[in-house]
Amino acid sequence: MRTYRPYNGTPGALRPRHRRYSGTAGDAAGQLSSDMLLNLEQMLVNEALVAKVLQCEKAEAALRASERKLNELLAHQVATSEEERKRIVREIENSLGQNLLALRLDISALHARTGEGHPRLHDWVGKALDNLDTTIASVGQIVAHIRPFQIELGLAAAVEWELNKFQRSAGVLCNLSLDPRLDAMELADEQTLGLYRALQACLSNVFRHALASRVDVMVEIAGDKVLMNVSDNGVGFDTRAPRKSSSYGLLDIEKRIAALGGHLVVTSSRPHGTTVTLSIPVARAAPADAERARMAIKNELLGRLMERVDSSSDASALRDASGVWMALLGKFSPLIGPSSVYVLFMRSIDLNRAVFPWLPAMAPNNVGATHFSAFEAALQSRPADDVVNATRALLDTYLDSLFTLIGASLTAQFVGAAISDKREQKK
Repeated sequence: MRTYRPYNGTPGALRPRHRRYSGTAGDAAGQLSSDMLLNLEQMLVNEALVAKVLQCEKAEAALRASERKLNELLAHQVATSEEERKRIVREIENSLGQNLLALRLDISALHARTGEGHPRLHDWVGKALDNLDTTIASVGQIVAHIRPFQIELGLAAAVEWELNKFQRSAGVLCNLSLDPRLDAMELADEQTLGLYRALQACLSNVFRHALASRVDVMVEIAGDKVLMNVSDNGVGFDTRAPRKSSSYGLLDIEKRIAALGGHLVVTSSRPHGTTVTLSIPVARAAPADAERARMAIKNELLGRLMERVDSSSDASALRDASGVWMALLGKFSPLIGPSSVYVLFMRSIDLNRAVFPWLPAMAPNNVGATHFSAFEAALQSRPADDVVNATRALLDTYLDSLFTLIGASLTAQFVGAAISDKREQKK
């Protein structure tokens, strides 16, 4: 039963009591329905965003995995290519190089025997000998183009040799700055090759595009990384410009260095030249005990070799020093190839010319037995003390190179065999 207030003349006095609350309840129900709908929409949006984020993360992970596989594939291809280069060089040196060297020794002996009695034959053999020397030099250049022997001697030697070759061929002044601590770092073969090939690519870009007159190369140690900085004073380029479809130089360098866990930074501006900075992580220096053992083996071998050099007179010193070198070169030629033997010999002379300026200058593009003949000619006019001191210094450097190339154990074995052969010859 409904109750009403008495009518007092006020409008709306006859409305029921509960009608006053019905509007408020309806509004609350509508508000609640709207909030629930809004929350539902937000949940759907959030679920869509989460699904999108997960999808992006999966795509990013797949992209990183693909990039990692591509880097691994590139590293494998590079390693396979370098191994094939090494195999080709080894076959050329072991077969063609040794045959050419043996042929030269035979023709040289024939040339010496046909001096006075057969002048026309002597001249003809001399021309044949010159042609053979040119052929040997050409083979050496081909081998150096495929895989420079200096790579086996470490990064410093390879960089120095490449810059010297580039300066001669391109006529661009090259300045090199090497960190003295570089020799103490343990660089793997692929790291040395990666930095060396990167340097080759940089120098190729300088020659083709930069129009530069000077190239500065700096190799230094920074913590546990090796940094190589190659800069030129050329025209530069816009690093923000899109790469040309036929331009792969910097891209190849970047991929090579990335495969080694390193980084590449290129800065350039017109017309102030270009700077390429590469960095790769390396191992720490070799233990001191191993280095002391290495030095002990080398000093023992050096002492045994110098025992064979008689310094009683100028003639005996020259004869014995030449005999020691001939025994060494002949013993190691079948092992590392005749071209490599003379490259090491030439490098020993170059490294010691500052102390012994009378040593002959060696042309890197003319590797062969003629180097030893020039060396003997330079010794002929020197007193016994100079012959002995120069021989000791050259042998010290030569043994260092052999240790780096084939190891201390194998070097000691072949040096011992060379000493034994020379002792038998003296008997």
